Amino acid sequence: MKTRAVPLRPLRRCLPVLALLLLTWLPLAVLAQRPSDGFDPGADGSVRRLFVQADGTLLVAGDFTSIGGGARSRLARLRTDGSLDADFSVTIDGVVNAAAALADGRILITGEFTQVNGTAQPSLALLRADGSLDTGFTLQPPGGANTVSTLVRQDDGKIVLGGNFDRLGGHAIKGGVARLLADGGLDTSFAAPLLDVAALATDRQGRTYAAGAIFQAPMYGFVRLRADGALDTAFTLEEDLMWALFESVTQLAVQPDGSILAAGSFTLTRGGQTWTGLLRIRPDGSLDESFRPGPDGAVQGFALQPDGAIVVVGEFTTIGGAARAGVARLRSDGSVDTVAVPATGSVRAVAIQADGKIALGGDFSALAGVARQRLGRLEPDGTLETDFIAGNDPLYPGIGGGGFLGGVDGMALQPDGQLLVVGTFGFIGVDPYNGAARIRPDGSVDATFQAPDARVNLLALQPDGRILVAGEFASIGGQPRPGIARLHADGTLDASFAAPDWSQGGQSPTVTALLLQPDGRVVIAGYWRDGNGVSTIEVVRFQADGAIDPGFSRPAIDSTYGSISALALESDGSLLIGGRFTSVSGVPRSGLARLHADGTHDAGFDVAVDADVMAIQVLPDGRIVIGGWFTTVQGAARSHVARLSAAGVLDAGFAPAVPDDVLLNVQGIVLQADGTLLIGGFADTYFGHVLKLGADGAIDPDFRVTTDGPLVGLAQQADGKLLVAGGFQAVDGAARSGLARIATGQAAVQALRLDADGRLRWTRGGAAPDLRAVQFAYSLDGATWLPLGPGAPVADGWTLAGTALPPETDLWIRAQGAVSSTRRSPGSLFETVARVRTPSADAADRIFADGFGDGAR
Repeated sequence: MKTRAVPLRPLRRCLPVLALLLLTWLPLAVLAQRPSDGFDPGADGSVRRLFVQADGTLLVAGDFTSIGGGARSRLARLRTDGSLDADFSVTIDGVVNAAAALADGRILITGEFTQVNGTAQPSLALLRADGSLDTGFTLQPPGGANTVSTLVRQDDGKIVLGGNFDRLGGHAIKGGVARLLADGGLDTSFAAPLLDVAALATDRQGRTYAAGAIFQAPMYGFVRLRADGALDTAFTLEEDLMWALFESVTQLAVQPDGSILAAGSFTLTRGGQTWTGLLRIRPDGSLDESFRPGPDGAVQGFALQPDGAIVVVGEFTTIGGAARAGVARLRSDGSVDTVAVPATGSVRAVAIQADGKIALGGDFSALAGVARQRLGRLEPDGTLETDFIAGNDPLYPGIGGGGFLGGVDGMALQPDGQLLVVGTFGFIGVDPYNGAARIRPDGSVDATFQAPDARVNLLALQPDGRILVAGEFASIGGQPRPGIARLHADGTLDASFAAPDWSQGGQSPTVTALLLQPDGRVVIAGYWRDGNGVSTIEVVRFQADGAIDPGFSRPAIDSTYGSISALALESDGSLLIGGRFTSVSGVPRSGLARLHADGTHDAGFDVAVDADVMAIQVLPDGRIVIGGWFTTVQGAARSHVARLSAAGVLDAGFAPAVPDDVLLNVQGIVLQADGTLLIGGFADTYFGHVLKLGADGAIDPDFRVTTDGPLVGLAQQADGKLLVAGGFQAVDGAARSGLARIATGQAAVQALRLDADGRLRWTRGGAAPDLRAVQFAYSLDGATWLPLGPGAPVADGWTLAGTALPPETDLWIRAQGAVSSTRRSPGSLFETVARVRTPSADAADRIFADGFGDGAR
């Protein structure tokens, strides 16, 4: 809830300047992470094509000579934060039309060029990962009238080429379509007698759709080839549609249900209705007359989102009757959704990243009124990606007013990318907020969220969108709530969850740690005081309706000057507790202990740390990483971070050398899908730092985030960006108060697919947050979700076998999971949705495959 305005202290004005002076000693190598995290690379010439690589980097093709602040001619590679990839450099003398990856990561490009890196290479070239020309590739056409115009990657890794050629290297080709094997060699089993092909797409059966100035009686301009390249005579277009598309299609794509989207310069009139620039063809070759977006200008390109939506770009100002300047998003039925990001010039290219973000390129100078020179990116919800500044106030940016440590005690990310924050803060930007708010991806505050009138320290999101909150309160909205409550998604109190007083008749019940179990039960740790002010530490478990779980023993924990700061759940239901205490159930234990699933003390787990454990992260293999104030574990020196076996034995091979002037106290540990760890806290100087550790504990020398005050909280977004909270006024020299978002340059790679055998797979890698308790669901209408069951962890993500989905049906599938334990962000929730068509009972194909191409996937 809002309170009266608080005066802005003059100190806030000068702290960013002081911080900048203090941080100038940092070596440039560790400033690869950027608190200015908006995607704004800029290019000095037109951007014509965008291609997302498997590792999340972005290939950009166009007419530029400079991009991302560096010299590059016509083709460049950008990291996920928009910075130029210095490890990729190539010089091309013409336009690149399409690109695709081979199985080994080399990149095949085609276009209107004759030389690559000074070597004759007409219209087709193979690049190594660093951009150098693979001179061992000899399948380029001889040049002149022989050109490869486009290409597309099949699900099996083979690549279909299209153009106007009769030779590739030393091989005679029957026509302007050929296929390469996944290793780049010619597939001699594929023969297609076509010429003048301008656009290609493939479907899940391995068939190829080709459009152009094609004369292949009785079909002209648009044909389908079987998996071996032979003409599929079972697929024919209606005559008016066939001639409307002749030599006028620039892009094709096959949707999950087998329908074909076509974009180009065509106009088709039928029955008093007109289709211009974009239309859809049913799998049988007939026109889908219900799909009629009707842009008023040229469509330059489109891209299919996994959830079935279609992002369309071009030179139009209206589409579907709605004002949309250059960019629009269509629902799967062709209607226009609410995304409105007007461009000041033509938008020529679009690509969907694995994290759901939408990359745009063209000739524009601004998107949604914000300067963007020919390159920009949208968040998955369709808003422009900009620098994150809490409150969006340029003069007094950030969040604060909560004392020395800053005021943000807890964070939770919603599946839609919005951030819930709670703590002691008094303002966000220049607006007063009393310790709770919901912040949009651009840093603006969601005024529709009704913050509770209570001192909330912690929060966790339930899969149904309701919010568990905990902290130092006895009531919310006038209703008794002893430090634990549940809110509806809008912030109002959920009356159905009313936990009884767990303080055994004491006073001031305060929750210091919170954990939501996969079964819906809730574990809290906290303390209460008796009439003499003496504290008693408690660990309590509640059932999903808020009743105290009678099957959970509440162990006696020494409470002399102590508290529990961290909770973590293990795969067998055991509970790890970390903090400051000296005994559990009468057994000496310092800083770390384990409880069985019923709450009884596991006396066989004895780690012996010499000081507080503030953060616990359980790894997928059962090992445990701890952080805190400690300097020894089981008698061995450890600099505030250590790794244990599942049995609690110190891992001697994991010993990061973290000096006290970098991290004296580790407050947060974030686990990424690739196994790397981000650890954050503050030093003896009270400067905050974030470091990255490899799986072996080695410190990444190129990764460090520094704040000018204590750093107490870490959370990670779905796209791999890092959120940090604490009592700082600047991050790496940029003015950021209390809360900041860091661009790390590493991609969060993920994909959801349905295999032919009915197995759901949610693959995750790179900087994607590590998840636990994944659930799968499906929907027939995109709104009402029916559960399919919990996922099982596998090496590259999560899977669910034996799903009872109706065969040959168009539907949506969803994967949803909570982030693995982290102290200040114990309950973030992530999800992804995909539009699929379920296979027939005897299908032997795949619906989704990794890779990238010319947008025709």
